[in-house]
Amino acid sequence: MEQPNLAMIPSGYKARVVYSIMPENGVGDFTFVRSGDATRINKDGLIETVDSHVPRLNYDLVNGVPSECPSLLLEPQSTNLLTYSEDFSDSSWTSQAVGATVTSNSIISPDGTLNADTIQGSGSSTFVHIRKNINLTTASHTFSIFAKKGTNNFLAVQAQYYSGATNTAVIFDLNNSIVTSGTGNIEDYGNEWLKCSYTVVISSDLTGRFLIGPAYNGTTIEFPSTSTANGKNIYIYGAQLEQGSYPTSYIPTSGLSVTRSAEACNSAGNASTFNSEQGILFAEFSALANDGTYRAIYINDNAATRYVGLRYSNNANQIQAISFDGSNLGFIAHTLSNATAFSKFAVKFGATGISLYIDGSLIGSDATFTGIASNELDELLFNSNSGTQAFYGKCKDLRYYDTEGMTDTEINNLLTQLTQ
Repeated sequence: MEQPNLAMIPSGYKARVVYSIMPENGVGDFTFVRSGDATRINKDGLIETVDSHVPRLNYDLVNGVPSECPSLLLEPQSTNLLTYSEDFSDSSWTSQAVGATVTSNSIISPDGTLNADTIQGSGSSTFVHIRKNINLTTASHTFSIFAKKGTNNFLAVQAQYYSGATNTAVIFDLNNSIVTSGTGNIEDYGNEWLKCSYTVVISSDLTGRFLIGPAYNGTTIEFPSTSTANGKNIYIYGAQLEQGSYPTSYIPTSGLSVTRSAEACNSAGNASTFNSEQGILFAEFSALANDGTYRAIYINDNAATRYVGLRYSNNANQIQAISFDGSNLGFIAHTLSNATAFSKFAVKFGATGISLYIDGSLIGSDATFTGIASNELDELLFNSNSGTQAFYGKCKDLRYYDTEGMTDTEINNLLTQLTQ
């Protein structure tokens, strides 16, 4: 296969730098920024905290098993509004507990240490739960928690007293890894741990509360009698409540809310790296969610007036190839079946326009774009030319190829090989 001018396959990093394997002189390395700690899934499948400005090479879990190769994880700013995310024996959770007792540090959590708690029916009520009061603003908020079955197979989470809130109660079957009541999502974290999440839309500013506890079965939260509820337990760890329509990576708290800052990864390459007249931008990546925002990867010129790029759009599951030569816009849009699944994308550009390939197939072409003069493009970035469409997602592979001197057959063969 043709050798790329720039290749970033997530492997090497240090604080503030994501290394590219090509070029070897360091010109292709990315500058990385994130103020504050963040968590990732390490190669052993455990949640791990990394320091400020350290890039996150995340080993995505498939059926609870970490992938062999990591992806570069980039996320927007988010705040865990729950002030005790791991200590469910804290009075902010238990002062209003009903029919429940909490035993701290009773089982190994998804971070590999003995710090997950047990919540168990005490036999004093048929409605078993702990709860936390919290004031929210008008917006979508996503609650997530890691849970594991004990003597009981069902987890219930409820939002109460928020005026006009939707999807307020969800039941998760921890034995079969499914949502049985309400709308939510389950991710397998291995060792029978499941990340259970759901989104509540708050229609007015109002003090309410979130309740967590074992449920009687897949459709009913309350147990039929106090004796039935007695001793029924589940294990819990890592509660998170954040503004937004999907759960982000875990943000630990221990007494105060904590904010994970937005991440930026930019400034790879220079004018000698890119042949502005013709080339291929290839990337294998996925979206964090189908959240209706633009998320871009561009090769840009210094004046931010010419570019070639790939981006998720504000339309559901839509990917776009886009280019601008200073006067003419090249544009191809395609709707994916699922933007949160990894796909291989490539945009070919040159004087005759642009073409978009996805997973081995030519999706479409646009001849409007007429090319960019040599030595114009000088930077590869996880953002748009305007700096307003930061890429938040997961990237496994990112490359640029100079196609000057290659035949059309050679270029098409390369595109097929890259995206298959």
